[in-house]
This record gives sequence, structure tokens and C-alpha cells, in this order.
Amino acid sequence: MQASLAGMHSTCAFHAVKGDPGSASLDNMLAQCERLAFIKELDLPRDILRGVGKPWIDQIVHRVGVEKASALMRPTVDL
Repeated sequence: MQASLAGMHSTCAFHAVKGDPGSASLDNMLAQCERLAFIKELDLPRDILRGVGKPWIDQIVHRVGVEKASALMRPTVDL
């Protein structure tokens, strides 16, 4: 995960994973398969957000969608 956040030039760095898939083409489909394989390799626990309220999850989704990886690495606390 840390390598993904730091690796700006990798094809599977965070910025690439959240990027636009582009138009439908064989190359873009193969790139999407690489992204999905990378995410699966992270082996994130399925229940990591169990019991977390929807407003907090919505906040995470928003942050991931608009912030750079370096900003996501900074801890934030909204209580």
C-alpha cells in the first residue's frame, strides 16, 4: 500500500488505479486488468470497514476521489 502511494511512475501506483479507464480498447482493458490484479494483491481485509457509519465511508470515498496520494498519507481526524 505504501509503495502504491509513493510510486508516481508505476503503472499500478495509486494515481493510476484511481485514474480514468479511457475509451474501450484492448490496451485499456488490459490496463484495467492490471489495476484489478494490483488491488487484489493488496489483500485488504474484507471486514475492515464493518461497523463504520456511511457518512464516514462517504468522506473516505470523497477524499480518495479528489486528493493526491501524498495528502491521503496524512492522518486526519474528524470526530
